[in-house]
Amino acid sequence: MKAQVGTNTTLLTVAHELGEAPLLVDVQVSVTSGGNKGYIFPGSGCRARDDDQDEGYGGIIYIYNDVYIKVSSPIKANDHLGRCVYTGKSPYWEGPYSTDSYTAKVRVRAWKKSTLPSADFTETGILISRGTPSYVERSHGLSDYPTLVISRTKFPASLKTYPDYYSDSVGASMGMYDGTSTQNAFVVYGFSKNNIRAWAPSASTDCKLLL
Repeated sequence: MKAQVGTNTTLLTVAHELGEAPLLVDVQVSVTSGGNKGYIFPGSGCRARDDDQDEGYGGIIYIYNDVYIKVSSPIKANDHLGRCVYTGKSPYWEGPYSTDSYTAKVRVRAWKKSTLPSADFTETGILISRGTPSYVERSHGLSDYPTLVISRTKFPASLKTYPDYYSDSVGASMGMYDGTSTQNAFVVYGFSKNNIRAWAPSASTDCKLLL
């Protein structure tokens, strides 16, 4: 995939042929040169930020439904260009082997529910939205840290674009905005020995959170 050069290379649509929406999706991204050649960078279920700020950014994101997995890289809307893989630079991130790449190789994997172990805790159809209720907490009842936790949002069926698609939640907050021209658009989640917690940003649209 390439960033910034048009929809033929900035949007990848994969037909997964599972006959249902996958329960687990894994998008892996690698660069072909530089100090991080051979390293895998996981894709994300949301955009980190957009190009409204004059700062470097990057990332491969994905959504999915019962037919397709759609993978996207940043496209050009102004002169603030996003990359496929961007590990940052000083003073924000320090360390060797930085990557600033407009091209990347992508691998997509998916598992349907019947091929995974049965979940010890499941709850679906929880409404979470901007404002109230923007926070959810549930006791999973395991009395220990879960090995695998899947938290995802389902887009409303009423959306004109990508209705009934899923987006995976993220494990930490990413780019944050407090202006009127930009929006925060992801759900953050975390878990302990007892509970699962999830937060929706105040600028997010209404969505269903599936744990």
